[in-house]
Amino acid sequence: MNERRSRSIVVVDEAGRAIGVITGFDLLSLYEDDRSGHAVAELMRAPLITTRAATSLSDAAELMLGKEVHRLVVVDPDDANGVPIGIVSTSDIVAEMVQERSLSQRADN
Repeated sequence: MNERRSRSIVVVDEAGRAIGVITGFDLLSLYEDDRSGHAVAELMRAPLITTRAATSLSDAAELMLGKEVHRLVVVDPDDANGVPIGIVSTSDIVAEMVQERSLSQRADN
């Protein structure tokens, strides 16, 4: 996470299917409880909430609100196993909303 300047990582199983997410916040417990020898499965958040790349940002935001999550794992729609191809977060959506080219900005003008 530090190398990629990422706030979260997707956990996959042996087949490459997304099964969970670990955030920087989740990792804080490693320092609090000296859990450095524990498995990823003990830290990851599951069940995983996924979406497709073609999902609109407003639909993604509604899904996040409804499921009370801050990240959605984007999966490959052509792969039946749901291989992850990215993550979209609430901060990604907010960053897009404040851009001048954003549809929400244009609607306000």
